[in-house]
This record gives sequence, C-alpha cells and structure tokens, in this order.
Amino acid sequence: MVCFPVMFLFDGIPSHYIYISDCSDPTAKCKCIQRIIMVLKFYQMINENDNINDEHSELILEYFEGYKHLINDYHHITVKHLNSSTASKNNHKFRLIDQEIGKYIKCNVNKCKQYIRYSRNRENIDETTKHIKDENVLFYIDLLDNIHCHFLHSYHVGFRSKFTMTNNADIKPKQLYYDKEMEQLKSSLNNKRQHLVTVRGLNRISNNKFLTKIHSNDKQIAISCNDHENKQHENVHIEKPLINAIGPNQYNFGNRYSYWDFYKNRKYSNAWYVDRKYLNLKDELINNNIFKIDIIKYCHTFIKAQKFINNSDILKSMKSKDYLKYDIGMGILLKMENIMAIIFYTDYDQLSYQFSKTFRKLTSSDTINTMKLRNREFYHWSKILRETVECYGTEIWKSNTKIFYHGVSMVYFNSFVANFNCPTSTTSQIEVAAIFADENGVILELEQYAGFGGYNLKYFDCSLLSVYGNEG
Repeated sequence: MVCFPVMFLFDGIPSHYIYISDCSDPTAKCKCIQRIIMVLKFYQMINENDNINDEHSELILEYFEGYKHLINDYHHITVKHLNSSTASKNNHKFRLIDQEIGKYIKCNVNKCKQYIRYSRNRENIDETTKHIKDENVLFYIDLLDNIHCHFLHSYHVGFRSKFTMTNNADIKPKQLYYDKEMEQLKSSLNNKRQHLVTVRGLNRISNNKFLTKIHSNDKQIAISCNDHENKQHENVHIEKPLINAIGPNQYNFGNRYSYWDFYKNRKYSNAWYVDRKYLNLKDELINNNIFKIDIIKYCHTFIKAQKFINNSDILKSMKSKDYLKYDIGMGILLKMENIMAIIFYTDYDQLSYQFSKTFRKLTSSDTINTMKLRNREFYHWSKILRETVECYGTEIWKSNTKIFYHGVSMVYFNSFVANFNCPTSTTSQIEVAAIFADENGVILELEQYAGFGGYNLKYFDCSLLSVYGNEG
C-alpha cells in the first residue's frame, strides 16, 4: 500500500480562500497552484499502475476527504491568472505556471494514460475505469485528467503555443493579404493536429464544435429569420449551424426558436415557437427519437453537476439578471439543470452534434415545422441552455475577454455582423481555433458589435465545467 501523507496539508483552508488570496505572482506565491501541484503529483503516482484498482479508488476518496478545494483551486487559476485582457499576458502567465509545475512533474504525452483517457469519446465505455462503480471516484478521475492535461499537455497537443503572433492592426479593412504568421502558426501545429486525429479520430476532429461548415448549396436551403423580438446574441457551444444571409454583410448562425409563453402568441415569434414533448430534461435525453443517452451517463452527469454546484464558489455566486420574458426573476441562483445543460453540451460529442442539427435545415425540402419538430425532441435542453447563457452569462463589455475565434470552412466576406441564433462554440485561444480549422477555411475573429443589440452580447464560460477545459 502506498501512503500519501501530503493529503493532510490541506486541513483548515477557508472556503473563501479563492477570493482573499494575494496572487499577483502566478507561480510560487500562489498557494492554489502549489496545492494543485501536490494533487497532480499524487495523481501521477496513482497512474503509474496499469489500471486504477479498488485500493487506488480508496486512496482517491481518502485524499479528497482531506482536501475539499480542488474545484476552487482550479477555478482560481483559470479565472484569476489566465483571464487577462490580452492573449499575450495570458500566454506569459501560462508559461510561468507551466514552468512552475514542470519543476515537480514530468510527463510524456505519448505514454500518458491520463491523456488517452481524457481524449476518449464520452459516449463510449472507458476500458480502464469500467470496473469502478463509485461515481465519486469517476468524477475525480475525470476532473484530475482534465487538470493534468490542461497544465502538462496543452503545449504538447497544440492548444497552447510558444509561437508569438504580432498585431496586424496596420492592415487596412477589406484588404486581401497573405497572413504569413497564421501560416507559420498552422505549420507549427501540423504534427500536433495529426497526433490529435490519431487519439480522437478523424470524424471527431472534422466535425468539431469550433468549426462551422458552409456547403455550396447553403444559399439554396437558407431561410429568412426576421425575429424582431430577439436581438440578443449567444456565445456557447455547438457544431455546424447553418449560416443565413439576412442583409448586406449580416448573417444568422442557425435558427432562433422560442420556448416561453411570452413568445407563443407574439406576431413575429410565434412561427418559431416550440412546445414541450417530454416531461423533463432526464425524460428527454433518455427517450428522445434523435440520440439517446443511457441512465448511467445521465447519473454520471448529475453527480458531476452536483459536485460543481456544491463546491465551486464561482458557480455558487452566479445569480440571474432580471429576464421576465423567460419567467426567471432577478437574483435567482444557478440551478442543477443549468449546470447539467452545459455539461451535456461540452462533454458528449455525438449527443451535442445531433442536438446542433436541430437548429438548421438538413435538406432543401425542410419546412419551419419540420425543423421545429426536430428541435422539440430537445425542447428542455434547448430552453435551459438558452436561459443559462442569457440569464447567467457574462456581458462581453464587462469581460476581460474581448476577442473570440470560430472557424468556417468557406467565406464570402471581409467583414460582417453575425447573429448567433443557436449555441455556437468559440475559443479565446487562436491555437485551438487553428488546430481545429478546415484546411481551406478561415478563422473568424469575433468581437462585440457596436450597433443595436451588441451591448447585450453574452457568453457563458464553459471551461469552468467542461471536461475539455483547455480548449476554452
């Protein structure tokens, strides 16, 4: 039996430590980082064995009986240290954190069990942990794999790069140019992208959530979406929404449905009103006619959401802004269903891919009613996800993050205004966008629109919850 006495060093940490720490230096002076280093060292010793057995499971549970601030420490690092106003500052701080952790932990990504497990398709059974029945142990394994890969392998897999891009501000608007630096970045990521394809599979990379595929016949099957009641934008996660031209240099990403009684009889929105089919979110995800999940995965997601909402100071502090049209008042705390809606979206590739298809036309013969019937299969999920973003999300004008990246497979414009009518995945890391980008496509650099509606633009930081936290 291996003993890990380091677990007892965590007793007596106040629950509000995340807010009172003086962390001007994101390395040795940050106690959150030092505790995460000790956690990762402990976890690396656990993974030196072929599989995580019952004895290791007991050690994991015992360890986190003594250290109850894993989620807060991880969130502290990502929010306090990696949320600066510029990418260059974030990259500098990440490099300092990488150097600090590298003093104590080394890991070869090509032999890393945590990375293989982290990269798996969540709809499939993990052979290395299928014998573990305790959902609490499985939760810690998933979270620790995420933290391990975030801080030890982001450079190795291309989600972070030491390549520095200069500012292209001197290039005039609408000027066509060859972006030499972007080509250099993509070239530096080629081998890492191939490694990602090998581990995750070509289909998952080709149909990733950071890329919108525009097909040559999209204009023929595009529809006009003139919902004057809804001018707000969204910025969360989903794959392949259809882009519709609705005016000069103005485009809709997908269809914007309505799920609330306020919109049911409104002149401009009733055509897009979707009513409920299933009793609740659980009933819907287990029994829908598009893509079902089993009760085991639902329970795993429930436990994960419960752990996060009970242990994250950031999530516990989130309160709704007044949004009467959605029947959610001012100051309502984030609920389990909000957390679960995000997790189902970020963690399950096939499920979210099928979900995304309900927001767009699939054939030229699709009518509005056809699309509404498809989306009705995910009524609860669509409704809760929208409420989570628009009622609990961050206004971009208040955020340190001002630039977001999203890829498209082909493009016909130099600049444009986008209306995000369905959840759309973006990243603040251009490396992530580049490694997932279509070879013949472009990466859109998105920022808040200064005109009508742009002030209300919101996003929800899914990296707080996603099992792929280093993609955000």
